[in-house]
Amino acid sequence: MKRKNLNLRNAFILIISTLVIVTVFNQLERKNYQSTIQQEYMDSVTVTLNKAEKFINDHPDMNFSDLQVAPDVSVILIQEGTTKELNQELASAGLSTLLQSVFIHSEDGQEFLDNRAPEPVYFSYQDDFNETYSFFSLKRRTKAGFILVSKNATAFEGYLHNKELLDFGLVMSLITIFFVLVLFLNKRVFTRISQMTELAYEFSENKFENSIELQSNDQIDNLGIALNKMGKTLEATSLINTQERKLLMHVYNSLDTGVLYVEEDFTITDLNTIGQRFFTSYIKNDEGRFGIDSYYESLIFEAWRTNEPIQVEIQHNQLIFDVRFIPVEIDEKLKTQGVLLITKDITTDKQLVSIREDLITNVSHDLRTPLATIQGYSEAIKDDIAETTDEKNEMARIIHDEATQMSQMITSLLTVSRTKAGFSELNKESVLISAFFHKVINRFTERLNSEKIECDLVVKPGTSHYEMDEEKMHHAIYNLIDNAIHYAADPDLRYKRYIHIEVGLDELVDDLVITVSDNGIGISKESIPFIFERFFKDNKARTMPKNNGSGIGLSLVYTVITEHGGKIEVESTQNKGTSFVIRLPL
Repeated sequence: MKRKNLNLRNAFILIISTLVIVTVFNQLERKNYQSTIQQEYMDSVTVTLNKAEKFINDHPDMNFSDLQVAPDVSVILIQEGTTKELNQELASAGLSTLLQSVFIHSEDGQEFLDNRAPEPVYFSYQDDFNETYSFFSLKRRTKAGFILVSKNATAFEGYLHNKELLDFGLVMSLITIFFVLVLFLNKRVFTRISQMTELAYEFSENKFENSIELQSNDQIDNLGIALNKMGKTLEATSLINTQERKLLMHVYNSLDTGVLYVEEDFTITDLNTIGQRFFTSYIKNDEGRFGIDSYYESLIFEAWRTNEPIQVEIQHNQLIFDVRFIPVEIDEKLKTQGVLLITKDITTDKQLVSIREDLITNVSHDLRTPLATIQGYSEAIKDDIAETTDEKNEMARIIHDEATQMSQMITSLLTVSRTKAGFSELNKESVLISAFFHKVINRFTERLNSEKIECDLVVKPGTSHYEMDEEKMHHAIYNLIDNAIHYAADPDLRYKRYIHIEVGLDELVDDLVITVSDNGIGISKESIPFIFERFFKDNKARTMPKNNGSGIGLSLVYTVITEHGGKIEVESTQNKGTSFVIRLPL
């Protein structure tokens, strides 16, 4: 913004003010001086008149040679139309001639002689040679006739005129000096100060492109040097502050905790990224009094009223949030200026707590059941309860199966833990796809037959071999099929229960695609995002009476697929079925 330069205007106002003051003082001085001189002239005329009158009265012989008056005063005796100069020492004969030949016969002179004015009167006349005479005159009637006493004031008028010229010259000189001084100051001082002022305003707006150009080594340039240094310092400081502010904003927006600030008028400001999402999803309500949800409004108001922090756990859909309402005191009067909302998604934390509790229950149950079976059958064999060899063999087989199940569960736990810790390695080799899947499916032949579940395999043409860790991938596919059998639908609700496995190539993205689908009881929509977490179980959907597992299987599947650089996705509808899609890079 361009700012007004008032220096020249102020300078002209100063010049005019000075001129007016000098003129007024000059006029006052002139008037005072003129009044003083006039009074002296009038006194001189009055004294001379009195002296001449006394002399005439004392010398009836009319011998005026002894009359002594000032040489600049004319004393004229007017008798019966004749005039006579009585001052033999009169210095200005021209004045006496003017008085006798012009003034006395003029209209002003006749009026003056006829008037009885007791005070001297000022007159100014020109003679035949255009020479101006100024004088003070006073007349008085005596026995001898009129006495006209006049004092020459021409020199006085000349002095006043010369003084006026001198004063005018003085005023013009002052104006010239002031004008030159103002131009000088404007160029050397005012303009540079204005530049510095403008530069300081630019600094205040974080604009540091310009600087002061130095002209000389005077104090103003020293100020310019200091201002330039200050600009450089401010620029560096501003750059550092900007970088720090950007870093803080990056950290602020990278927090996994939502931050919102509610001002006194319930305006919500200073939201970070998580806070903005939380506000938009749960707090914002256009129908509310302040545009926010009434529940949050009441909590904010309560924190404001009590000036005490409030902490609550709020559940939205399947997510649980820890929300804190913290009053903010800014001034020294400890008056609440706003309320800070801190939100944190604690859904995972809550799930971990639940998972830890379930882990103890599930693992102890999954270990206790086969151990109890092993213990019971081993005691039966020991006590010779089994009478025949076939019965003993059957008991031994059951003990072996239960021990194998325990070993598989412990192996799965160790595999997941080692993979999560980064200690697992892949032993990849070229595996024949068709033979690999038949080998896995054959392990479930007895269960599939007993459960009356059909399992079919489709290997599309062009899919023969794949580089993978056969043992780990075997565990992964085994768990998917085991899950499909475990959570198959009730036979009374399905005309046919099936598991469909399809393997093929997606040539568009060069992936090996494995699909394992069933028409079982499905997975609840709320549980799908968490099914690959360790020890997680969809208790809402999977309410089968049989043991519903330890929650390790799908976590193991996800770990193995991720190790191979692949991805696994799930699509499921409750009471209709589930489909797992695995994509492995070629």
